[in-house]
Amino acid sequence: MSLNSGCSHSRPPEGFAELDLVPDEERRLAAILATDVVGFSSLMEADETRTFANIKRLFNEVIEPQVHQHKGRVFKQLGDGFLVEFASVVNAVRCAIAIQTEMRVWRGADETELQLRIGVNLGDIIVDGEDVYGSGVNLASRLEAMAEPGGICITAQAYDQLRSVLDAVYEDIGEQTFKNIAKPVRVYKVNGSNEPGSGTGVRRTPKRKSLPIRQAIYAAIALVVVGASAWIVNGLVSGPNDAASGTDRLAVAVRTFQAVADEKRALLVSEGLTEDIVTALSRVPDLHVADRNLVRESESEGADSRSLAAALGVSHFLEGSIESRGEKLRINVRLVDAKSGNNVWAQRYDRDTDQLFEMRDEITLNVISSLHIELLDGQYSALTRKSTTSLDAWLLHREALGHAFTFTRSGNEIAKQMLEEATELDPNFVIALVELGWRHGHDADNGWSSSRSDSLAIAEEIAYEAHAIDPENASVHALLSGILLLKGEYEESLAAAKRAVEIAPQSAEVNATYAWTLVNAGHSAEAIITGQRALELGPWNPEWYHIALAKAYHLEGRPDEAIVHHRAYLERSPKGFRAAVAHLNLAVIYAEQDDTGSARNHIRQAKQAAPDFTLSAYEDWSHLKDKAYLRNFVQQLRSLDQDGIL
Repeated sequence: MSLNSGCSHSRPPEGFAELDLVPDEERRLAAILATDVVGFSSLMEADETRTFANIKRLFNEVIEPQVHQHKGRVFKQLGDGFLVEFASVVNAVRCAIAIQTEMRVWRGADETELQLRIGVNLGDIIVDGEDVYGSGVNLASRLEAMAEPGGICITAQAYDQLRSVLDAVYEDIGEQTFKNIAKPVRVYKVNGSNEPGSGTGVRRTPKRKSLPIRQAIYAAIALVVVGASAWIVNGLVSGPNDAASGTDRLAVAVRTFQAVADEKRALLVSEGLTEDIVTALSRVPDLHVADRNLVRESESEGADSRSLAAALGVSHFLEGSIESRGEKLRINVRLVDAKSGNNVWAQRYDRDTDQLFEMRDEITLNVISSLHIELLDGQYSALTRKSTTSLDAWLLHREALGHAFTFTRSGNEIAKQMLEEATELDPNFVIALVELGWRHGHDADNGWSSSRSDSLAIAEEIAYEAHAIDPENASVHALLSGILLLKGEYEESLAAAKRAVEIAPQSAEVNATYAWTLVNAGHSAEAIITGQRALELGPWNPEWYHIALAKAYHLEGRPDEAIVHHRAYLERSPKGFRAAVAHLNLAVIYAEQDDTGSARNHIRQAKQAAPDFTLSAYEDWSHLKDKAYLRNFVQQLRSLDQDGIL
């Protein structure tokens, strides 16, 4: 886990079998969405047949598709009402906003027909087969009843998880009392628009104004690759400020360049060119660039460029294609006004393959120029600074990442070999050196090498070699932090992680790495602040971002938040060593709440996630500085493990 920085995200040692057995009945934390039709009884009395038919259409055409898209499950339908379970409260509220937005279109001009109220609660539920019960469900229904027609109400607990992730308008309407709910509940209204609503709205606004490295969802860049000759146009077609798209900021989304030839080298060039352009544009002050994970997610769902731009609320998108013909490359690219669909700038490049990096820099600078952004002294050279001058080394690095991200011992070994070749071709290729350092670190952390100390020594040597070449590279300092943490040098690790954040304060990965270092070194309160910042900067983050936050919240005596983040990790990574660790943390949390049944259930699920997992292996792996806490934690688990399965 400590190695999750830079380009890599560590996974468990190879050899752990992966099962995901869920008991028929269990207790868990979930987001519940409750909705019903406003004035249902009156509508039925006026025209029963038409109302019933409309509700069926409403479910089939609006509710069910949105629930499916947002990974929810309808578990109960009662006449005009629906109850839906989500593993993620973010998905639940996104679904609620999408439903209410689509309802306004679906109803058309007839404002009297079928309006919905929606309530969303994050709370404890009891699952019995396909049905769900508990106070979490009851409160969602109460929230729905108090929502305005066409409105959404959520609890404060849901709001706490959303405010740094989902850009919406939240209105605090104070504490409310509900029937059969013992204590008052603070409630927020949600408006899916980013325009201020009436009342005392709590509006999230972007906090970042400085240079971003790999940005969050304040904006987006979409580089889509489309066929070649359709838009071979030169020059400025329309002014950049025509496309406000409801926002007063320059926001661009970049989709992956489409490789015309479906062969490995072309695909590597396509992906690498896209990444490089996103990284360069992300260094431009006041230009907001979409998180690559968010764009990839949209691409995987088949979103076209206009739909993606509309969903992200960006002012522009960039899209292009790349075609290789022997030693020649043809790149078509265009920058598009998201509102009008007009080209702001478009160009066709026909160059030799060894001029790829020059074409990349020209594309970047043409985008900046077309958006009427003026670069300050020194910014031009920073944007066009090359990571390597060797195309072969660059391609080896791109291919190595594909093997590294399999998170297996064999994939790690292949990646190491490719990165060694890349750094032999260009000894000053810092990005490849950093990734090579992480590969050796993963060997040590996952038990993949014959000598843990040797692997750490090699990784540390590579980190200092990279530092000598580029001492102001945040990824270099993040690597140093990870390796020093594995060596148990906590203060030195903290200093390196802090320096990485100073260099790249807007990098989600650097902040997440710092949070992981903080929590292991015993600074859990600060880890919460830094970890939440990482989530804000990179909402579509790797699952490991949640691990540090979960542990930090638990150590700070905030078990409900800890449960949320452990479950967020398990939702996306339900099997393997670290999934088992998440279940063990949940077991201790539930035991501390005197819920022994749920605690022991998570002990069993830990073994199902990683059948070879043992508490001794966990003790050896854990990077916590506080060994007394670690021993007590393990002892709690041994006392819960009545069957001796761990």
